[in-house]
Amino acid sequence: MISIKNFVRQRKITFGIIISIILISLATITAFAATAKTVYIHCDDSITQIRTIKSDPKDILNQAGTIIGNDDYVDLSAFSNEGSKITVYRACNVTVNNDGESSKVKAIKDVDLTLKSNNITLGKFDFINCSLDDPVYEGMNINIEKAFSVVIIADGEEKDIEISPNSTVSNAIELAGLTLSEDDNVNPSPDTELQAGMTIEVLRVEYKERTETQTVEYKTVAKKSSNIYVGQSKVTQQGKNGEKEVLFSDKYVNGGLECSVVVKETITKPCVNKIKVVGTLGNVELKSGLTPISTLKVPSSVKIDDNGKPTKYKNAIVAKSFAYSCGTTTSTGKKAQPGYIAVNPKEIPYGTEMWIVSKDGKYVYGYAIAADTGGFAKKHKNTVDLRMNSSSECNKWGRRDVVIYFL
Repeated sequence: MISIKNFVRQRKITFGIIISIILISLATITAFAATAKTVYIHCDDSITQIRTIKSDPKDILNQAGTIIGNDDYVDLSAFSNEGSKITVYRACNVTVNNDGESSKVKAIKDVDLTLKSNNITLGKFDFINCSLDDPVYEGMNINIEKAFSVVIIADGEEKDIEISPNSTVSNAIELAGLTLSEDDNVNPSPDTELQAGMTIEVLRVEYKERTETQTVEYKTVAKKSSNIYVGQSKVTQQGKNGEKEVLFSDKYVNGGLECSVVVKETITKPCVNKIKVVGTLGNVELKSGLTPISTLKVPSSVKIDDNGKPTKYKNAIVAKSFAYSCGTTTSTGKKAQPGYIAVNPKEIPYGTEMWIVSKDGKYVYGYAIAADTGGFAKKHKNTVDLRMNSSSECNKWGRRDVVIYFL
């Protein structure tokens, strides 16, 4: 039988052990509470929150039951020993078209990391159809077009410019740091889409104005006069040159004169035209003793000089003539006879009085009146048909040039 004294002693020992266990447990809990941290695990579109005293991200992921594949990417940029966040990006399959060459690659996180992990270098001016920070996804297509070089010729220098595809001539000029004036030209035009190896030429254009004094040459003006025989002439006014001020706009391309355009002309000294009078009077030397063929009576007002020509007339012309003897009545109703001649009434109106001689000086047809018309006269300009007495006279006359003096 246990004595009361021993029982009390045994109870004290048991109580002490319990107290020790409690103290150790409290210490352990206190130590865990002091060293544990909260970690947020972002994975598969969900967030897992755990408390852990582990420091190795692998251990933490294992503790959370998160399985990491061989190609998955664990982002620890926001992780620290005090906790924070671990992000898991699952690998996926994307297609990269790199300057015409297509390949299937494993992609993680975003476009930038995917390219780097697959050793795909993106040049400064290469063109890509998405942003580098775009997240990747299964079946995504990433298209890359490599930059190329073009040559710009400007201001006497050649520049090789590396530029992105789908750029224009204007983009290349801007990239080269060139400034264009309002008058400058570019070949090809600024909106032309660039091709690899293309040459772009910048044409510096400048316009300059200048004034030049030029001579204005006089003209010779011919005036007809029936007071002078055909083939003769005389100058009634001498010509004098004038002067003018001409304003030019000169176009310079890359420093060289390309063309000049007249902007304005101002006459400073008028020219004086030369006036030359030319004769229309038939200069005929008639044979002596010629009898007029016309049987019409010469009016008293018509005076004929010793050379068989009228002393007064309005005008004189040289014309072609034919002869006819058929018909008894003229177109104007007059009885046909030598003196009533056929004309084109549009040129010589009916009733016009004339004195006619042959230009060769062999005949004097004499006093004539426009009273008839005929085929020859209608068809030919400056042509008359002269009425004769007989066919033999017509044959003898034939076709002759005549001088017609209009009375």
